[in-house]
Amino acid sequence: VHPALIAFARAALEAESVQLYQCQAWAKFTGESDYDQPFHCDYANHTLTAPSEDSARNSVPILCYFTDVTDAHGAMHYVTRPDSERVAGPDASLAADPDAQARLQAALKPLAQSSAAPAGSAVAYGIDVYHRGTNLTAPGGRRFAVMACYK
Repeated sequence: VHPALIAFARAALEAESVQLYQCQAWAKFTGESDYDQPFHCDYANHTLTAPSEDSARNSVPILCYFTDVTDAHGAMHYVTRPDSERVAGPDASLAADPDAQARLQAALKPLAQSSAAPAGSAVAYGIDVYHRGTNLTAPGGRRFAVMACYK
């Protein structure tokens, strides 16, 4: 509920009033779990509807890093909307066909960018942006983060 995060959410959503609807604190450690995920969009598990053309009807997740995060420390990878729109729409991640999913993942992987950043950084994205979690590979690596999602 930091005022700077709320101010950012208001600006991003073009809304005077926003609500924190989800907040998670994560501690991840090298070798403790498999954090590797396929690319996906979050709207299917954040809302009952598809993303809207109206910014005020959407939501914005903000990932806050409390440790320095490199790719070896499990940085989130994402694909910008313009890049992903060239290969697939956001609904493609909902396809049940394993072959279609494999093609989607292969098409998105070379377009991925890293959210690696120093401690104190905040990474905001839309629930219709393809992204994925990655494994920690740094020996003794750790990553502490908070995800705050606003509507």
